[in-house]
Amino acid sequence: MSALVRASKALAGLWLALSLALAAPPTQGQVLEAPRVLLVNRAAVLSESAAARALAAEERRWGDALQSRVDAVKEALAVEEAELARDRSELPRAEFERRAAAFRSRVQRERRATQAEAAALERAFREARRTLVAALDPILAEVLAERGADMILDMESVLVARPGSDVTDAVLARFNARVPMPRVVLPEMGPRATAIPEDAPEQDSTGQ
Repeated sequence: MSALVRASKALAGLWLALSLALAAPPTQGQVLEAPRVLLVNRAAVLSESAAARALAAEERRWGDALQSRVDAVKEALAVEEAELARDRSELPRAEFERRAAAFRSRVQRERRATQAEAAALERAFREARRTLVAALDPILAEVLAERGADMILDMESVLVARPGSDVTDAVLARFNARVPMPRVVLPEMGPRATAIPEDAPEQDSTGQ
């Protein structure tokens, strides 16, 4: 979603709130108050928090481990291919064709296995990031109630605001205090499953 679209939606929401506030005529002596709006940099919380940083580091470790496996397989296949080419002139045609077909089958199997492992890792970490997103909502609601505000808007959709309306630091502090790195649930991938990096942090049953 472009910044222009997000800004348009944010302004539409703010205009609706103002319209509702102005819809009923004020009684005698009543003073109309504009809605109080708070701002939060949602993307910053979801990328700069301790849990998000730890999750990103974990994802890099798993990605590096998978890449190491891929490099090792490619090297082994290159050696096998070179040996096959070297022996081609010495092998009967039928035997060479049999070995070449077996080699091509292995290349295809390795490619499919690597793609499956990469997709499984991507899904696992995507689900973990969704856990972080879900954990942010109740914190935003809590800050909204405590500050007596009417709404919280994403700072990326706002062009200018008064000082004091930004609650990103307060939200980030609570997020760091309450939200651990989510557990990454990796599916069983059989004997080709990527080995856990030696420096990967251990997780207990709660994901902490």
